[in-house]
Amino acid sequence: MGGSAVPAFFIISGFYMAMILGEKYRSQLWLFYSNRALRLYPMYWALLIIVVAMSQTRFGSWPLAQITAEAQNPLAFATNGTSASVAALIPNITFMGSDWIRLLIYDASTHQLSVWWRSLGNEGGNLVGAYRFLIVPPIWSLGVEIAFYAMAPFLARLSVRGLFIAMAGFCAMQFAIQFSMRDTVGWFHLIAPYNLCYFVLGMLAHRLWPVVRLRLHPKFVWSLAVLPIIVWATFQLTSTKQTSPIIWLAFAATIPALFELTKDWTFDAKLGGYSYPVYLVHFLFCSAMIPLGNFAGPAAFLLSAALSWILLTAVDEPIERWRQERARRSKVRTPAGAASEGTLAS
Repeated sequence: MGGSAVPAFFIISGFYMAMILGEKYRSQLWLFYSNRALRLYPMYWALLIIVVAMSQTRFGSWPLAQITAEAQNPLAFATNGTSASVAALIPNITFMGSDWIRLLIYDASTHQLSVWWRSLGNEGGNLVGAYRFLIVPPIWSLGVEIAFYAMAPFLARLSVRGLFIAMAGFCAMQFAIQFSMRDTVGWFHLIAPYNLCYFVLGMLAHRLWPVVRLRLHPKFVWSLAVLPIIVWATFQLTSTKQTSPIIWLAFAATIPALFELTKDWTFDAKLGGYSYPVYLVHFLFCSAMIPLGNFAGPAAFLLSAALSWILLTAVDEPIERWRQERARRSKVRTPAGAASEGTLAS
């Protein structure tokens, strides 16, 4: 489920950011931040242009009518001039604050924004969740991601002990948020302070990578790689409603093994390239494909993959070549930072 997949992605992101900060962007903050921006924003802004173009079209029958409606509805909210649309302006352009906006609700009768739990999380009538003013609804997690990017270069310089202390602090922050909001209804679990512990857990996993790479027998590496599946299945069989911290610890502990096994798979790298654009565009097709019943999921995926291929070919690949060339030129200037990048798009 998505509620488990997103923290798993955050752990992977923490592992990978620790790796490239240690090998590729060592002591080069501007190159790291600018290359992160080039990775995220051009494809997203291209999608915004597509959404605006789709909103200007009119179709009378399904599926095109429904697909364009998925573009028109959030854009109409985002441009209606209300206080909520103004609050969503910066998140819609830069992702910043797109996680925090999930905590707000807009009252059309008073034209005021208030915190979600004051309405008990009830939308309807004059009450509209502020998240509806995000043109691309899934970008809340990118708001979390860039909050981590801002901190990552400094976290990467910490010792293992320092990272453990940082993770303990972020875990305490998550617990405090969860405890203080236990009797409320809302999206508090989506904000950055609640999720930063997952990234640091991934960074700690990166510190285990040399142990996996140099000291463990390959058969044991394979055993580590399948451990999360066993743990996950065990908790699912016990009907645990919430994902246990044990699963996240098992997942993080096996990331080095998974990376060691797959870092040279070219197909894996190409498939991974689709993860970001599919994540961005899938909202256009999921609801629109519901009339297909059991075929709705495959249809939404294929359409998302097709639009993603267009974005990858027209926007991402030219920029990606430039990004990697910038990093290579920097390595020539600073040999100490030179290291193998593997095949993942960093």
